[in-house]
Amino acid sequence: MKDKRHQHPGTPPLLSVVEQAQLLQTLRTPTADGGLWNSRKVAEWIGNLLDRPVSVQRGWDYLRSLEFRLRVPRPEHDLADLEAQEAWKKNCEREPNEFNSSIHWQQ
Repeated sequence: MKDKRHQHPGTPPLLSVVEQAQLLQTLRTPTADGGLWNSRKVAEWIGNLLDRPVSVQRGWDYLRSLEFRLRVPRPEHDLADLEAQEAWKKNCEREPNEFNSSIHWQQ
């Protein structure tokens, strides 16, 4: 009696190599609505290609497997003064307070 689980290749991928290349080319173009590609949009694209519904999780899996990452700059306030912020960061004095009294700063 043998354990034959290692002989099972598993589920075949949802997209072939050619279809994955198509997806990669599509991801390099802007979306129809002008936004960013996300798992929902990728799942819709795959669903249209395969002519069947595809879960949002599968869209996320393909985004990750193609090494796409959502990188969005942090929001900034319209009236923010970047020079004043940098000057404050350089000149601020750090002193222990009631929330971080266990921290001892060297003077």
